[in-house]
Amino acid sequence: MLLGLITGYTFLHWLIFVDLELFQLNKKITDFVIPIVLTGILNLFILRPRFKILKLDTKRGSWSDFYTIMLWMAMATPIIIAQKYIVSATGKLTELKSINEINKFEHSKYYILNNYYIDKNVIGIHSELDVNDRFSDNFNMHIYFSVPIYEKESDTLKAVPSAWLGVKYQEKIGNNLESRRKKKIYQFFLNHSLKKFNNKNISDFVYLNRLRDSEKRKGFIDAIKSTPIYTPNAIVLEAVNEQFENRNGNKLAWIFGSALICSFIWIIMLMIPKIDEQQLNRILDDSKEK
Repeated sequence: MLLGLITGYTFLHWLIFVDLELFQLNKKITDFVIPIVLTGILNLFILRPRFKILKLDTKRGSWSDFYTIMLWMAMATPIIIAQKYIVSATGKLTELKSINEINKFEHSKYYILNNYYIDKNVIGIHSELDVNDRFSDNFNMHIYFSVPIYEKESDTLKAVPSAWLGVKYQEKIGNNLESRRKKKIYQFFLNHSLKKFNNKNISDFVYLNRLRDSEKRKGFIDAIKSTPIYTPNAIVLEAVNEQFENRNGNKLAWIFGSALICSFIWIIMLMIPKIDEQQLNRILDDSKEK
């Protein structure tokens, strides 16, 4: 069942959102929300009722909710990892003679540029501060820099940039610090990020990654909006300084590894409670009648 769910949803994700690009959804929805919702529905309405054959009730209460949550996590984890893998593994690499050709070809996930000029004289900056949730111990700080990409330096006087290069810095600190201390640390982080960006050779990259709709892309778009040359539907690219063949990392191994680990843990959990023979016989009798 888990293998079918992984392959089934991953194929639909690739077909609808990556290959055909029928419409766009935020990366967080396709990679996290949908897998969690799918496995949640499967657990609540199909798998949880089968827990009746296990004696999960004790004097202190029932373990049914705990088993449901553990199974939910065990099924959702490899599916979430698979979504990250399918996007990077099937992403096309397109070589462009000029950045101006980026809209002349079918959309690619990755690009190699031959002729380009990155105008560091126009920099869009956007900062974000957030806490993952109200119970989180981390206070997250994000700085987004967006810089226009042209074919040549003379294009900066008249042309609209064909794409933008995004550079992001982030840091996290303890959320329990007092407000004055947080502001001081944030100011230091901001100044340090500006210094790093100014000293960074942003033209040093192997290839570029075209960002899909995501929180990261939204941050770069907000940075672009702070510039006088903002245009809607901007293409945002992110530099990658590693060989293209290494783009998947260990994602494929993690898919099968997490599935095996979660399955092993689940088997052990099933061996702990005793079997309710009465419920088991009733289920077997129902299946025979069908």
